[in-house]
Amino acid sequence: MKRTYREIGTALQKLRKQSGLSRKQAAKYAGIHPKQLAAYETGREAICMDVLERLMTLYGCNYELLTNNSKHLPKRIINIHNIADEDIEVIVFINQFIINLDFIYKNLKAKKNHTFFNIQRSK
Repeated sequence: MKRTYREIGTALQKLRKQSGLSRKQAAKYAGIHPKQLAAYETGREAICMDVLERLMTLYGCNYELLTNNSKHLPKRIINIHNIADEDIEVIVFINQFIINLDFIYKNLKAKKNHTFFNIQRSK
């Protein structure tokens, strides 16, 4: 289990750095102290789901992507170096929108000949 914490922490740290966010900014958005985020990123402590979900949304990542392989994280992350703290909510909105679009696209692609959201394709 400790290995899983470390893998998730490593992935979270990589995503944060790719995003251009400081540990202080990410921790503030997640509602935790920067030292607590450091403990999560190093795998010293288990991260609770609500904090994990907030960080994943901030970084534009989903759980499946985070846990599959932290060495192959996407480069689609919006780089937000030097962003004001008050603009982080806008980035979160954009990331959530992208995650939702990705979900819809994957489901439409997988269910090409089936129904999606109870809407049948016309023939």
